[in-house]
Amino acid sequence: MQADVRNPEAVKTAVDECVAAFGLPNIVINNAAGNFISPSERLSANGWKAVTDIVLNGTAFVSLDIGRRMIEAKQGLT
Repeated sequence: MQADVRNPEAVKTAVDECVAAFGLPNIVINNAAGNFISPSERLSANGWKAVTDIVLNGTAFVSLDIGRRMIEAKQGLT
């Protein structure tokens, strides 16, 4: 599944598709990254924002969406 992890709605749509096709995952591996081949002193504010949006916010959005579903599924079993 493909999604812009910076966008929580895109994450939700991709996870919906993934769950429909394969079922709820057992694990989550966050591996999205944003990188620029650039010396640190040349990295622009927008470049820095893109990297942190992908790495920090993307990790949170994916983990929260799938984590909530996992918790809900587990609560439904008890």
